[in-house]
Amino acid sequence: MNGIHPATPIGFIGLGRMGHALACSLRRHGVELVVHDIRPEAVQKMAAQGAYGARGAQDAASRCATVFTMLCRGQGSRAR
Repeated sequence: MNGIHPATPIGFIGLGRMGHALACSLRRHGVELVVHDIRPEAVQKMAAQGAYGARGAQDAASRCATVFTMLCRGQGSRAR
């Protein structure tokens, strides 16, 4: 990243192997994240790195202008 940071946090939904690695990279570069995963422990890991935990995917999306999703199963991609 070149030092340009968004004015609002970025949402990140899906913190599995790939999602966690990408979210960690964004945090290392100082990007504010609002994260959600169906596994609370995945959200807690990111919160320990300074990300904000969302109550659900819809909450994350409503708090961010940009949202990344990293989902591997159809059921995980349905809004709740």
